[in-house]
Amino acid sequence: MFAASGAVRGRNTDQLSRFADERRTWADVVQERTKDGVVYGLGPKAAKLLQTRAQGLLDASGLAEKPAQVGVVLGQWARLDESGKELESGAGRATVQFAYAVEGIPLIGAGAKTNVHFDPDDRGADGVIARFFHVHRGFEAAKDVRLITIEQAFEPLLTQTWSGLESTARKTRITVTAAEFGLLALPADVAQRFAAPALRVEGTVSGLVARDGKQVTVRFGQYLPLVEPKTLGAAGLGSAGVILPGQVVASRDKGQ
Repeated sequence: MFAASGAVRGRNTDQLSRFADERRTWADVVQERTKDGVVYGLGPKAAKLLQTRAQGLLDASGLAEKPAQVGVVLGQWARLDESGKELESGAGRATVQFAYAVEGIPLIGAGAKTNVHFDPDDRGADGVIARFFHVHRGFEAAKDVRLITIEQAFEPLLTQTWSGLESTARKTRITVTAAEFGLLALPADVAQRFAAPALRVEGTVSGLVARDGKQVTVRFGQYLPLVEPKTLGAAGLGSAGVILPGQVVASRDKGQ
């Protein structure tokens, strides 16, 4: 248990020791061919069964929270040759993922999720719980705050440096491939009394130059704050003020 957040991590050590690597054999697996290769997933019936099993564990443990979204992800493995060419691939451990929200605004970050991991049983069906991780701080109150502009939000990303790399100025390009708005929930081992609006962005930076003179492309994932510290302080959410346990900051500014 993580005292800072009340999060709980559980492990079935006997089950975890049954497998030598990531490979798992499931009875109900579907395959989809994409431009990046084969993607593996559980069939609808098997996925529904694991969701029910996961919910039963949370109910029995007194950890059940109303999720905003539930999904099942099947891990996968691949074996490559020395040149990086894929020789074979297959399914791995299955994970039931619960995501949470506050007043319709998703909680993003490491501190608001429940993952229940399953291995197949001896028949390759049903599933055996191997481990789980649950963290959801809940909330008691919400406040309105004003967001900064999107240009202000992206300024730290545009001005930051990348370790060991230099920018070629005119040739450097930042491409954002995904962005999600939500309330940032910090990792389970961090004490947190409010969650402020943020953007979770993913993308690439191309045109960077390494020390050997070669151009490289960097993939990144980052959280960008959408509220200035002075705005949080004015709302009574500064570190020096009194903060209610579990308080969440929600934004309802329709102009942003």
